[in-house]
Parts: sequence; structure tokens; C-alpha cells
Amino acid sequence: MCINTARPKPVVKVTPDQRVFRGETVTLTCDIQRGNIQWTYSWFKDGNTFYPYRTTTRTAEFSFRADYVSDNSGEYRCRGERSASQRSDISAAVTLTVSGESSDSHLF
Repeated sequence: MCINTARPKPVVKVTPDQRVFRGETVTLTCDIQRGNIQWTYSWFKDGNTFYPYRTTTRTAEFSFRADYVSDNSGEYRCRGERSASQRSDISAAVTLTVSGESSDSHLF
């Protein structure tokens, strides 16, 4: 009998897009394909932990307003943890780029 002990690999998705304008709301979703297990999710930006929280579903969402070009732009990753010995891998990085001005702003 073979038991799969490989750690799950989360996937980060960015809505509306990986390139946004300053002032837009960005939602990051961390998805771990391992059933409805309660995970403590940790978010990483450029290698630093910045937003841990607990959820009872297999996906976690984190939304913020991209007000700062330099502070909000960067590489985002997530990881799920159930205990010190049970954690997922860290997701692949997604790069968020925040631009300073929307092209629509010239219409007003």
C-alpha cells in the first residue's frame, strides 16, 4: 500500500489582474487542493510574512486597495499550515505591478 505524503502546493490567483492601477482593489486567493481542511494561511510579500489568518475552507482570500506603487508592487506567495508538522509547500510567486496613474484619468 502506498500513501501519498507529499505536501500540497497552493496556487495564488490575482483579481482583477497582475497589473493594476493605483487605487484599484486587489484580491489574492490562495487555493490548496486538499479538501475542506482548516488551514492557517500565511501570506508572503517579497519573502516577508505579512498576513496570517485562519479559515475553514480550502481557499483564502485577502483584499486590499493598491494605493502605493512601491509598497503594493512585488511578489506574493502563500502557505497553509495545520500544525508545526503539517504544512503545505509555499506557492509559486505571482508578481503584482501597481502603476501610478490610470489612463482613464485623462478623460475628466
